[in-house]
Parts: sequence; C-alpha cells; structure tokens
Amino acid sequence: MKRIRKLSLLVALLGTVAVVLILFGARLGLWQPIIGFGLYRTYLNPLGYIILTLGLFAICVHFLRKETQGIVTGGIASILGATTSLEYRGPELAAAQAKGYPDIAPL
Repeated sequence: MKRIRKLSLLVALLGTVAVVLILFGARLGLWQPIIGFGLYRTYLNPLGYIILTLGLFAICVHFLRKETQGIVTGGIASILGATTSLEYRGPELAAAQAKGYPDIAPL
C-alpha cells in the first residue's frame, strides 16, 4: 500500500507539469496560442479530477491503515488536483489578458 502514496504524489506532480506545459506551451514556442487554449479547455478539468480522486483514494487507504505519512502525501496530491478550475474570474482579468496578449482575438 505504500505504492499508492508514491503513485498519488507522482500523478499529482506529473499533472502539475502537464498543466504548466498546457498554460505556457505557446510562450515556449511549442504551439500556437489557440492550440494551448483548446488543450486547456479540453484537458484541465479532467486532469484535476483524476488527481483529486487519486489523492482522496490515497487518503482513505492510509487512514484505514493508520499511516500518517501516507495521509499527508494524499492530502498534498488532493490539494494539487483541486486547484485547477475553469471559473470565470471577471472583467478585470479579461481586460488584463487582453492587454497582455493583444495579438489573440476571439474566434
């Protein structure tokens, strides 16, 4: 069962790397901004749910086995998975994005 702890933390870290790659892939020159936006809209929430579910599973398993280190690791994985969302942050952020990325226009 110690492998669940390591697996949940590894998936959480890989998921975080994937999110950073999705968000900054256009700035790194990997793809056009519209491709990154499509990846963001398509994969960000499912990736967050997978990480959150695996982290919660690790917490439950290690709680039943009374392994505190596994509970902490599962909690870290759950927090990493729960911090991804596609919520609209308001017109202030939209204006800042339009100012920061003037070459990107709506479809």
